[in-house]
Amino acid sequence: MILYDDPATENLRIEEIADYLSSKLPRLEVEVRPGFFQHHLGGLAPSERERAIDLLAREIASCRVRNPFRPIWGVDFEPLYGEVEFERRGVENPSRKPFGIIYD
Repeated sequence: MILYDDPATENLRIEEIADYLSSKLPRLEVEVRPGFFQHHLGGLAPSERERAIDLLAREIASCRVRNPFRPIWGVDFEPLYGEVEFERRGVENPSRKPFGIIYD
């Protein structure tokens, strides 16, 4: 099992969770990694990293729930430029914690 630390969650004691899981499930291999984006983007070349961040930001922005009272199944929304840029900043700086956004 892989657990990713979350820099935006101050009270998350990831090592404590890993120790607990290991004690309850001794045959389970538990690995703790830094933040998800940091781990997966950290080893990329700068140009490759920029492309990956652009793609991630667009995909995350397209998962936003626009109106929770009017679900639209099977309809893909083209995210707005500002939404993509907002998500890009979140990928680049995961310690920022968004408020009031729902994702599908």
